[in-house]
Parts: sequence; structure tokens; C-alpha cells
Amino acid sequence: MRTYRFDMKTPDARVLIVSNRDIAPVVSRSGLYEFEDLVGAMDAIDLIAPQETPDPADARSPVGHVGRTLQRLGAKAFRRLSVTLEESAPLSVRRPPSGVAHDYEILFVSNQSASDLYNVGPCAMWRSRARISMCYIDEIYPSDVAGLGNLLNVLKNFDHIFVSVRDAVAPLASATGRPCHFLAPSVDTLEFCPYPAARDRVIDFYAMGKRPPETHKALLRMAEQGDWYYVYDTLTNCPVTSNAEHRRRLAEMLKRTRYFLATAVRHYNPERTKGNQELGLRYFEGAAAGTVLIGDAPFNESFTENFGWQDSVIPLEFNSGDIADVIAELEADPERVERIRRANVVNSLRRHDHVYRWAEILSIAGLVETPNMQVRRRRLDELALSVEQKTREFR
Repeated sequence: MRTYRFDMKTPDARVLIVSNRDIAPVVSRSGLYEFEDLVGAMDAIDLIAPQETPDPADARSPVGHVGRTLQRLGAKAFRRLSVTLEESAPLSVRRPPSGVAHDYEILFVSNQSASDLYNVGPCAMWRSRARISMCYIDEIYPSDVAGLGNLLNVLKNFDHIFVSVRDAVAPLASATGRPCHFLAPSVDTLEFCPYPAARDRVIDFYAMGKRPPETHKALLRMAEQGDWYYVYDTLTNCPVTSNAEHRRRLAEMLKRTRYFLATAVRHYNPERTKGNQELGLRYFEGAAAGTVLIGDAPFNESFTENFGWQDSVIPLEFNSGDIADVIAELEADPERVERIRRANVVNSLRRHDHVYRWAEILSIAGLVETPNMQVRRRRLDELALSVEQKTREFR
């Protein structure tokens, strides 16, 4: 039986967010929950989070009801199940959802994948309380669209759909008949910014998540041969005790990291991506923290638009074992390295904070920015100016 946590603390809330944070509090989703939290700090929101009573046999599983159903039935069988989200009844005859006190300007349903929509329950009821409904899907590729099945019927009922993979915009818009928009990843750049109190960068290299094997082997050799601190993950997508604390810890690690590996999203799953390359969140996290990004940047429209400054990513062929040579060249030019760090931070402060992405969403919804958003914009600009001033002094 699906139940919901209603976090209704803002009497004048104009946004209702539906979040999967209570069902799937895992590493890969923590950046999405950070976005939701910062929107809550900048705007007037209420939040709904689906709950469920865990099965004692798999109570520690982070994947939630959808993941367990997929494991039992298989993805194809699950797609054939009927969608029980009250999508067929006209909005005029649907009962208002209990727990929702008033109407909103925006309903924003926040998902990592399209299958998350099975978790959020009676979407139709939530939509009946909002002037405009929006759905965000963090990870969807063109190859996924044909297999969405009944979820396409759910998506057709939203006024706008946002995705973080640009190549998925056109096929998803065609399949749903709804306006679909590219929304680049973003971070809390004030949290990730290493200035003004710059930390010692004691981590020489950090490779987050899954790594190209030959590059990983080369970095291990560097760590074994000298005084070189290489940090890499040894766990998979595990639960976290606190999404906010996990993000804070990641920011503190990256602010102490010199070089950071950046690869296109889903580099390990070419069958799914079908050659589509997109900027993943780690590009934005690493740049915001002032690391030097090394990797195989996808030189496409997304890259040009979001990372079009000099040396934003130092090129390294995918799965190359020659990373020691790339690092040696950088080490021989410390002034270049320092310029890269500062340029990454300044551009992140001015382009890639969550406030800019939320502003895009508000613009599409026809709403003005809040005073808190304006305050945050000023803080970002002031910090960027101070870093630029230090850059001129450094030169």
C-alpha cells in the first residue's frame, strides 16, 4: 500500500514538489535531492515523498518497490502492467488529494528515471491542484523512449517535460506530444566553491564511480610508485545516511582534490547510449570545486554551451593508459593549473548553480524569480568577482 509523507510547512507555497527521496536515498540520486532542497530554500514549496512499508526480506534494499518488481517480473513484463494512477478520469471529476491543502502554480515531479513515475502514485490528483505540471527525468536516452510503454500515457498528461540528455528531447517530444526541454545538470556552487578559504589539495587524483579500466590501472601504478594519493570508489550505488551530509562530504573532498576524472555519462553502457554522449553531473561538481578535469569530453552542443572556456576539460582518450603523461605536462606548468582552477570556479558560479536551472523552469512556467533567488544571484556574482580579482593578482 503506497503512503505519502506530506511536508506542508509553507502556507503560501506556490510549488508542489513530488520527490523519491524517501524511497531511494542512494548516492546516485543525492545531487537531485540537493537541487530539490535548494529550490526549497529559494522558493516557497511544499513537498510530497512516497513511502512504503519495506518487505522484511529486503528491507535494506535501496531500489524500492519498482526495483524489486522489475527483479521479480523482468522489465518487459513490468511495462505491460496497467498503470493505476487514475489517469483516465477527467481532471474535473477527480477527488482532491487528502493532505494537500491548497492549489499551486507548479507541480514539479522529480525523477531520476522514467520508471520512478510508478512510485509517485496518483499523479493525476497532484496535477489537479496545480496551474501547470512539470516532470523532470534525469536519465533517459533516445533508445529508452520506445520501451516506455504505459509511462508515455503518464508523461502525456504533463504540461512540460525536462531531461538532462539533449538527444532525448526530440524523440520524447514526438512520442508524448508535449513540450520537452533540455536542462543541464547543476550544483550548489556556493557549497562546492573552494574560495575564499582555499583548502590544501591533499588528494592528487579522484575518480568517482565507475572508471575506464586501463586509466584506473595507470593511476594505481602512479599511486604505487610514489607519494601520490589516488582516491577511487570501491562501493556501488549504496544508500546514504543523509543526502545533505553526503553532498557536503563530496564537496569537501573535491575542494581538496587536484585532478578529477570526467567521462561522458553511461560510458560503460554503449548498448543503451547508442553513441549519444552527454555531460554528466561530475563535470559540474569537479569544475565548481576547482579541480582540473581530465577526460573524454563530449565535444557537442552541450559541451560548447556549458564548458566552452579554455582548458575546461584536459583531453584524454577514453580508457587511455597514458594519463601519467597528461598529468606530467600539467605539473610542469603550475601557472596554467592555477588558471584552470580559477576559470572552472568562476564559470561554475556564473553558469551552473541550481538557481540558474530553477530560473529556466520558472521562465517556462511564466513565473517571476523570488527575492531569495535574487539574493543568491548577487552572492554568486560577488564571489565570482572576488575569484577573478585574485586571478589578476596571481598573474
